[in-house]
Amino acid sequence: MQLQKTNKKLIPYSDQLEELVRQRTISLENSNEKLLDENKELDLYVYRASHDLRGPLASLLGLAKIAQLESKERIALEYFNRIEESTLNLENILRKLLSVSKIKSHQPNRNILDLKEIYEETIFSYKNFITSSNIAVSFEFQESSKIFCDYYLLTTTLQNLIENAIYFRNSYHDFESKVKVTFRIQEGFQIIEVWDNGIGIDAIYQNQIFEMFFRVSEKSKGNGLGLFITKIATAKLGGEIFVESEPYAFSNFVIKIPIHA
Repeated sequence: MQLQKTNKKLIPYSDQLEELVRQRTISLENSNEKLLDENKELDLYVYRASHDLRGPLASLLGLAKIAQLESKERIALEYFNRIEESTLNLENILRKLLSVSKIKSHQPNRNILDLKEIYEETIFSYKNFITSSNIAVSFEFQESSKIFCDYYLLTTTLQNLIENAIYFRNSYHDFESKVKVTFRIQEGFQIIEVWDNGIGIDAIYQNQIFEMFFRVSEKSKGNGLGLFITKIATAKLGGEIFVESEPYAFSNFVIKIPIHA
């Protein structure tokens, strides 16, 4: 009897607790929906702003080139060269911000692709710079270069990793920079590695380099977006990326993409 009385006394408290949990759950769901909406609005704003700014930048770049052709004063020419360089850097940032927005909204469409062909397309886009900078590039694979993946996400990932290797090469005179891409299938994963013998990455920064806009210092080349793009593109594929590196020795970026995501 005493137990029944006690249970009856507890029923109102149990009902109140259930109602409190229900209200908190609804509140949390509403907050999550609001946050998702705000993130979508922010992504859309970044996309539109980046897209709209590219037109004026193209005009500025065109004017700088005309001024370079017509200018005869050394100092003025130097200024116009710097304007062109800064404009190209900003255009590259905007292009990468557009890429971030596109990756976030992109729905992966996996097909059987030839990684060697994608590698060759990427290298071709940097051909002049690779030749003039004495960079030796190579591609190796085990058994086959076929990969089951999304073309856009895979191409974006490889482009940014190769660009990163080029940016942070060892620029000492007569030093032969090397970039090697390898591919293999192992234990249910498609593994891509991009190795270079550039300036390397200090251990204290290796957990931060995939953050958006992260740069080791203000003097660092690049804009702090390439590796962030690589990370979110890899995540879209259900994969992961990590780095192995020693300063002034090498960097090796490893991507693991499940065959069946």
